[in-house]
Amino acid sequence: MRKGILKPSKIIWAWIPIAQCNLNCSYCYNQGKKRKNGVFNYSVKHILECLKPERFGGPVFFAAVASGETLLWDEIIEFTKGMLSYGHVVSYTSNGVYTPTLEKFCNFPEKLKSGLEIDLSLHYHELKRTKKT
Repeated sequence: MRKGILKPSKIIWAWIPIAQCNLNCSYCYNQGKKRKNGVFNYSVKHILECLKPERFGGPVFFAAVASGETLLWDEIIEFTKGMLSYGHVVSYTSNGVYTPTLEKFCNFPEKLKSGLEIDLSLHYHELKRTKKT
């Protein structure tokens, strides 16, 4: 294995309980529904304590998605910084529409940014309709 390439000890797929979105796609299961964001029963600090590398035998590959736009979770910056500081690789699925979160991620130190991955789900018709292309 090449130096600097992470071999994760585990892969964790997670769901972030938010339904808020910055698009309104006609084909989406969230479309037209007025749903409140879900609530975590634990603080970000507690969740991070539970996801320490020692509990998994080393750094993990952590992938998360939400029912709406993942990057709209209010505490995503704090959570992501914590996960990346542990040496985990963090991957989020986003619709790619600009949010202040993306800019904040870009301002992370290089060491943290190198472990962050943003996957895009393409909503071409909605982006065309709203003239965001």
